[in-house]
Order: sequence, then structure tokens, then C-alpha cells
Amino acid sequence: MFKELLVPLDGSVLAEKVLPLAQELAAKFDSHVTLLRVVEPIFLPTTGNDALNTRFVVSMMEESAIQTREYLARLEADMADKTAVSTITREGSPAAETILDVAEEVGADTIIMSTHGRGGLSRLVYGSVASKLLSQSPVPIFLVRAEEELDLTLPAIQDLEGIRTSEGRIHNAETIGQLLK
Repeated sequence: MFKELLVPLDGSVLAEKVLPLAQELAAKFDSHVTLLRVVEPIFLPTTGNDALNTRFVVSMMEESAIQTREYLARLEADMADKTAVSTITREGSPAAETILDVAEEVGADTIIMSTHGRGGLSRLVYGSVASKLLSQSPVPIFLVRAEEELDLTLPAIQDLEGIRTSEGRIHNAETIGQLLK
């Protein structure tokens, strides 16, 4: 466990809050980290001028690809001096299925990600990639609820009461904390 870490990112600052934890785990267990950005395809309703729509969509997709590569390259450069890291960009929808496909492809034994902690109508409208991963993933999911000023270093996570895996098992944080020492 913790040899091949997959870190899905959505481009938000909150999603990036998990990166120090991923780096610390990677250093402790001599792990490789794969940063993943899933880009959902762009669809526009068809109109009488499909050629114009097609050029517009292609232009938006190209710009999105450039921004995503630059984003991941920046994160990779920030981590590369301390961590074996690589990046993958994938187009796919739904994001959870694409994340699971990439996890299998790279042989990830753990997925580590931030969750935005959306609830209510926001969760209903946007769905929850984290909850979909928890119910479908064959590998453990290490979820950390990201908040603006949350400290995600290992001492902070050792105080958690338990960590639930996708198979519903609860791992005592003290046990995990002992592994991380």
C-alpha cells in the first residue's frame, strides 16, 4: 500500500490542499505520485450553423488542454524535487469512471483526494465524485475534506477517529498513524 498514489485534481485550490499529504506519504513509503486532471468533454446543442459550433468547441477544447497541461506542469515542478511524480490528463465523463480507469492503468494502490464537502442541493446538482469513487473503487480511497485553512500534514490526520475504505472497512487512524511514523 502507498506505493503508487493517484491524486485526482479538479483545478481548484481546495483540491490541491491534499498535495502536501500525498508528498509526505510518498516520502515515507518511497511512493510514486500520479497527478490526474480529468477534463469533461464540451458539448453544445446543435443549431443551423454546426460548422461554427464545431470550430468554437474545438477552440475551447484546445485552450482547455493547454491550460490543463500548464496547471499540471506547475504542480509537477513544485513536487519533483522531493517526490517521484508524473501527470496524466484525460478527457472523460463521468469523472469518477475516468479516475478509476486511470487508477487501473497506472496500477494505483491508493487514491488520495480532497473532497469539497458539498451537501444539499449543490451535491445533488453537481454530484459527488468522491462518493462515486467510494462506492465503486477496488482500491482504498484516502479522502480528506478540504477547507481553506486546513492543515493536511500527517500529525493532523493521526487524530482522525477512522478512515473508511471503499469496501466499508474502518481503519483506526492510530493504526495508520503508527504505519506513518
